[in-house]
Amino acid sequence: MTTGNAYSLVEAGEREHELLSAIRQMEPDKNLRLPGQIYLWPFVINFFSPWASYRPTVSVKVVDPQFGNISASVLGFESDPTQMMVRGLAYGLALVLFIGRFQASLRLLAKQPIYVLLVIYILLSMLWSAFPQKVFINFGHSVGMGLVALSLLFYYEKRYAEIYFFLARILSPIILASLLLCLLFPAYGIAYDGRWQGVFLNSNSLGLLCLISVWASAASLTVNSQRSIRRWSWTFLTLGLVAVFGSRSVTSITLSLFVMLGIPALLALRKNPRPVQIIKILMALLVGLILFASVIVFTPERLEWQEIFALFGRSTTLTGRTTVWAGALELIHLRPWLGWSFDSNLSVLGNLIGQSGQFHNGYLDLLVRGGWIGLTLALWLVLAIFKGLVSVSKIESKTSICILVIVLAILFHNITEASLVRETNLLWMLLVVSYFSIGVFRQKTLKMETRNDMSNQLNS
Repeated sequence: MTTGNAYSLVEAGEREHELLSAIRQMEPDKNLRLPGQIYLWPFVINFFSPWASYRPTVSVKVVDPQFGNISASVLGFESDPTQMMVRGLAYGLALVLFIGRFQASLRLLAKQPIYVLLVIYILLSMLWSAFPQKVFINFGHSVGMGLVALSLLFYYEKRYAEIYFFLARILSPIILASLLLCLLFPAYGIAYDGRWQGVFLNSNSLGLLCLISVWASAASLTVNSQRSIRRWSWTFLTLGLVAVFGSRSVTSITLSLFVMLGIPALLALRKNPRPVQIIKILMALLVGLILFASVIVFTPERLEWQEIFALFGRSTTLTGRTTVWAGALELIHLRPWLGWSFDSNLSVLGNLIGQSGQFHNGYLDLLVRGGWIGLTLALWLVLAIFKGLVSVSKIESKTSICILVIVLAILFHNITEASLVRETNLLWMLLVVSYFSIGVFRQKTLKMETRNDMSNQLNS
C-alpha cells in the first residue's frame, strides 16, 4: 500500500469518526432532564388571573338604542388591581424562566422575529396615542404574553402531543363551574334571555372558552392513544359541547363543530393521493352548490336577508355590529396607516356604542388601533404559521392539522369578535403559541434533515 493510499484511508476514517460524533450529538439524550412543571405555572396563573377578583353576578336586562336588549352583569369582575398583580406574578415567573434558558430563547426569537416586531410597534404607538400610559401597560402585557407562551413551549418542546390534553384539563374546571352555576343557581348563571353565561359576564365569553376546550379535546383524542387520556378527553369534549350549545353563541357553536369535525376530516383527506384529495374537495364544493341551488328552487324566500339572519337567531344588523363597523370605518379613514394606538380603544371610546370596548370585528378593530401597519404585521405572523405548517406536516402531520384548524377558527372568529393583538385574549395567546411552535418544529426538522444528510454521507 502506498503512502498516499494510507493517508486517504486515515483521512476517511477521521471523517467517518467526525460524522458519527455529530450524529450522536444530535440524538436526544435519554438522560436529559426535561423542564419541570414550574414552566407551566406562568400559563396557569395567567389563565386564572381574571377570577382573582370574581364575584357571583346577577344577569340584568339593559336596553340600548342601537343594540336593543343586551345582557349585562353586576359586579362580576371587580375593577381592582388584584388581576393585574396576579398577571404580574405570571409574567415575572416567566421572565425568570426565560433568563434561565436565555440562549435557547434568543435563538427561537431570532428565527421567529415577527412577534418581536409587533411588540415593538405596540410600544412605538405611545408616540401618537392620547393615552400613552395605557399603551405602555398593554406593551407590558404583550411582552408578558410572549414570555408565558415561550415558557409553555419550553415544557412541551420534547412532548408536544401532551399540550392539548393540558389545555383541555385546564379549561375544564371553569366549564364545569359554569354548568353547575347554570343548573344550581340559574339567576347567576343564566342570562335574562335564557342563554347560559356561567361564571362569565356574557354568553359569548362562555362560548369562546368552550370552543377552545372542544378543539383541545378533539386534538388530544387525535394525537393520544393512552386509554385514560382518551377517556378524560371525551369527558372534556362532552362538557364543552353541552356548555357551548347552552350559551347559544352561534359563532362559537359553528366553530366548535368545525374544529371537532375538521380535524378527522383533514386527517382522512391526508391519507389520499393528491388527485383524490382534489376530487374530494371538488365533490364537497359540488354538494354545497347543490344545496344552495335547492334553496333557490324550493324556498327562494329564504334568500331574503331577514330570513337568512333569522335562521341563526340574528337581526340584519348582527345585534348592532353593522353600526359599530360603520363607525370603525370612519375612524380608519381618519388614521389609516398608524391607527389610533394600542390603548385598548380609549382614544375612540366615544365611537364604541354599548361600551363594549371593541368593534366586534378583529380586522377592523386592529385597523383602528394599529392601522394598516399593525394589520400587516399580524397577518404576516399568520402567514408565517401557514408557511411553517408545510414543513411541520413532514414530521408531525397530526399536530400540523390540529394547529391549522384552530388558526382557521381564530381567523373566522374575528369576523364577529375581536381577538387579534388583544393583549390578554386567550385566542391571541393560542395564535402566539402556534407561531412560536413553528420555530420549535423548524429546529427539529433542521436537525432531522442534517442527521439524514450526515448519514447519507457516511453511507456513501
